[in-house]
Amino acid sequence: DADFRDIYVVGTAAPISGTRVGDLRGCRGITFDAPKTVYWVTAGGGNWSGTNWSNSAGGAASDVYFPLAQDTAAIVNTGLNTSATVTLDTAIVTISGIDMSSRSNAMTLANSVGTTYIYGNLTLSSSVTASGIYGMVFSGRNTQTITSAGKALFSITVDSYGGTVQLADALNLGANNFNIQNGTFDSKNYNVTAGQLYYPLVSVTTTKFGSSTVSLSSTGPISVTSLVGMTFDAGTSQINLTSTSATTFAGAGLTFYNVSFTGTTAATHAVTGTNTFNNLTLTAPASAGLMQCTFSANQTINGTLTVAGASAVRRIFVRSDTLGTTRTLTVNTLSATDCDFRDITIAGTAAGSSPTRAGDCGGNTGITFPVAKTVYWNLAGAQNWSATGWAASSGGAPAVNNFPLAQDIAKFDDAGSAGTVSIDTAWNLPNMDFSARTSAMTFSHGGYAPVCYGSWAWGTGVTSSVSTTGRVNFSGRSVKTFTSNGVSTGFNITIDCFSGTVQLADSITLGSTNTLTLTSGTFDAVSYNVTTGLFTTSGALPTIKMGSGTWTLSGTGAVWNNNGGTLYKGTANIVLSDTSATARTFFGANLSYNKLTIGGTTGTSTLTISGNNQFTELASTKTVAHTINLGTSVTTTVGKWSVSGSAGNVVSLSGTFTLIIAGAAVSGVDYLSNTGAGSVSSTSPGEFFAGANSTNPGGGANFTLTAAPAPRTLYW
Repeated sequence: DADFRDIYVVGTAAPISGTRVGDLRGCRGITFDAPKTVYWVTAGGGNWSGTNWSNSAGGAASDVYFPLAQDTAAIVNTGLNTSATVTLDTAIVTISGIDMSSRSNAMTLANSVGTTYIYGNLTLSSSVTASGIYGMVFSGRNTQTITSAGKALFSITVDSYGGTVQLADALNLGANNFNIQNGTFDSKNYNVTAGQLYYPLVSVTTTKFGSSTVSLSSTGPISVTSLVGMTFDAGTSQINLTSTSATTFAGAGLTFYNVSFTGTTAATHAVTGTNTFNNLTLTAPASAGLMQCTFSANQTINGTLTVAGASAVRRIFVRSDTLGTTRTLTVNTLSATDCDFRDITIAGTAAGSSPTRAGDCGGNTGITFPVAKTVYWNLAGAQNWSATGWAASSGGAPAVNNFPLAQDIAKFDDAGSAGTVSIDTAWNLPNMDFSARTSAMTFSHGGYAPVCYGSWAWGTGVTSSVSTTGRVNFSGRSVKTFTSNGVSTGFNITIDCFSGTVQLADSITLGSTNTLTLTSGTFDAVSYNVTTGLFTTSGALPTIKMGSGTWTLSGTGAVWNNNGGTLYKGTANIVLSDTSATARTFFGANLSYNKLTIGGTTGTSTLTISGNNQFTELASTKTVAHTINLGTSVTTTVGKWSVSGSAGNVVSLSGTFTLIIAGAAVSGVDYLSNTGAGSVSSTSPGEFFAGANSTNPGGGANFTLTAAPAPRTLYW
C-alpha cells in the first residue's frame, strides 16, 4: 500500500517488492504489481477512495482491488446505477487510467475536492459528465491519451516529464486553463477549446498543434513564463482569441501560424512580444465603434494582415502601445479597409498599401492614406456621432462613407440641421470646426474618451453638455489651436500630443468638476486665461507655457498636481477660487512659478504647498481665517509676500518649512500665526516683519513680531 515516484533503491535491499505497490514512474530497484484492470461495482456511486472496486464487472468489492497508478479503472454499465456520481474525493488523488468508453448509461465524474494526478489514459463516453472546479494533472512518463467524447472537462495540466499527452478527439475545457508544464502535448490535429494556454515553469516542454483549431476565451489567452526548454510547433493551426473583453496576446516572441481576434465588441486588445505569424486577423466590431489593437513590439506577418472593418463606422484601430514610438509590421499582404493607424510602419511587400477609408492618426509610414476631406453635419434631432449625418457639402445629403477620418475636417454650420450630437464611443476625431454654428445645438460628450487629431473651435450657438467622467484627448503632432468663442467646455481635456502643441486662440473655460491634464507635448496658453477645476501633469514629457493670463482653479483637493515636465511660468497668476472649507493642495514639483493667489473670499480652508518651489509672489485675497501649510522639510522661496490676516481672521502658517523671502523687505503684513516650526532662513534685507499682532507659537527662527520700519531716505 505504497506509491513511489522518481526513487532509486540500491544496496542489499534492491530490488524491493511488496503488496499493492503503485508505480508513479521514474523508479528503479522496485518490483511493482503487474498492471491490471479493475471495475467499479458500487451501484449508488461514491468516493473514489472507498471499497468500490472488483477484479470483474459486477464482482465483489474489495479494497484489494483499489486501482494503482499502473492499472486501468473501468467504469461500465454493470455495477453503477444510471445518473450516479463517482467522486474524486481527497485533496490530492493519484489515480490510474480511467476507461469509461463502454459506459452508455448517464453518470458523473466529479472532481470537487482537490487536484487529481492521472498516470494512464482518460477515456470518456458521450454519456459521462465531468464536473468540478479542480484540475487533472497527466503525469505518466509514457504516452497518455485523452478521449473526451465531446464532453467538457475540468482544467488539465501536462506534467509528464519525458512523456506525451495526446488527443484522440477534440478537447473542450470550456473556460478552464490548459497548462503545459513538462513533457509533450500533441493535439493530433484535433481541436482544443480552453480559457488560457499556460506555460507555468522553466521546464522542457513540446507543443504540437498540427492543423488544430485552438479557441481560447481568456483575456490573457497565452501566458509563457520562460522560453527556456520550450519547443512550440504551431504547425498549420488556427488560434482563435474569442473573448469579447480586452485581450492581451502575450506571444513571447514565438512563431504562430494563423491567429485571429474573433470577439466582435469594441474592445482594446494588445499583442506583446516580437512574434511571427502566417496570418493575423483582427475582427471588426458588430456595431458602430472601434476595435483597437496595440502592439508593444515589432511583428512579422508572412502571409496576410487582415484589419478589415465592416463599414465606415465599424472600424479597426491599429496602433503602437506607446504614443510616438513606432512599431514595424513586416507584412506580405495587407487587407485593410475602414481602419485607423497610429505610429505604425508597414514594411515588407505590403509597404505602400492604400487601405480604403483609412484614418491617419500620426506617426505612420508605409501606408498611403486617402486625401483629407471636409464633411458637414446635416441631420436633425438627437443623433450619435456615428449616425449617417455627414455630407460632402454644406446642407448636402448625408452618406455613411462621408464619416470623418482623423485627417479630415468636420464642420457644423447653420446650413446643416443639428439638434444634439453625442459622442458614442472613443472615436478618432478630426479637426472639429463649430465656428460657423450660430444657431442652437448641443454637443454631448457621452462619457467616452475620443482622441482629436486636429484643432477645435466652438461656435457661439453650441452648448457643450457637462460630463464629469468624459474626456477628449488632443494628440495631433503639429501645432493645433483651441478656440472657445466664449463657450464653456463641459468635459475633461487631456493634452497627449507627443511632439505636438495645443495652443489657445482665446480664453478657455472648463467646469469646476473638470480637469485639464497634460501628459505629453506642449500646452501653450499664450496670453489667454485658463479656467478649470483641476490641473495635472504626468511624466517628464509635457511642456507648459503659462503665458500672461490668469489660471483660475475652481476645484478642491489636488487643484494643481504637477508631476514633472518643463514649465515656462511667464507672468501668469494662478488663482485658487473655491469658496468652500475643503482643503486644497498645490503640488509644485520643485519648479518656479510667477504668482500664486489663494482666492475664495469665504471658506476657512487649508492650502498645502508641496515641494521646494519658487514664487515671484505668494498672495492671498481671502478675508477669513485660513491655513497655509508650507510643507515638511522643504524650502519655499518667495519674491514678494502678499499674505496677511486681519483682526479675528488670522492666517496660520503650518509645517516644518524654510521660507526664503528673496525680494524687498516685507511691509504691511500682520495677523499671522506661525503654528509649526517654520523659519525664515534668509531674507533681504534680513528680517521678516510679521506684524505686531502676529504670533510665533511654533518658535520658528527669524520671525520678527513687529511691523516693518517705515522707509527712510539716507544721504551720503
